[in-house]
Formats: sequence, C-alpha cells, structure tokens
Amino acid sequence: MNIGKGNCHAIMFVINHEPRKVSPEPSYLAAVFKFTPKQAEIASLLAGGANLAEIARRMEVTREGVRYHLKQLFAKTGTHCQRELVQLVTAGQSLLLSS
Repeated sequence: MNIGKGNCHAIMFVINHEPRKVSPEPSYLAAVFKFTPKQAEIASLLAGGANLAEIARRMEVTREGVRYHLKQLFAKTGTHCQRELVQLVTAGQSLLLSS
C-alpha cells in the first residue's frame, strides 16, 4: 500500500446493535399452522415488529378487524397474547437461520 503525502484512507464500520426482526413468510405460516391467508399475513407482520395500527393500515382494514383475526390466531395456536404468538411463529424460523 502506497501511503504518501496527500493520500488519505479511511474505513468506516456501521454496526446496528438492534436485533434483526425476521418475519416468517405468510405462506410458511399458512402451511405450518393452517392459518388463513389474512391470519398468516397478520402473524407475519406482527412477528416483523408491526403494531396493530400499522397492520390495519397495511392491510387496509380496521384495527377491530385485526383484533378479530388476532383472537382467531390465539385460538388456533393456544397462545394468549401477542408476545406468545410471535415467539411461536418465529421459533421455527430461528432454527432455520441458525443452521
């Protein structure tokens, strides 16, 4: 490397310490958990970190509509809250990414 007068070199590293949220594909969730397409999309968006208002906006439905589907997801999976649902639908995804 020729470093002489007037030659400047710099390296910059940008590190994001926030955990990366990986949303499972809706088709994967539909196949594994027998979710309807809307349920699978809601579960995927939720796992990706979206809140109910964001999901409603993206899917062009009301928050009450999202809540209705969320209750159906809880019933299908035996979960009782959003955190449990996200943990369940992302558990298999985490295993796939770590191998």
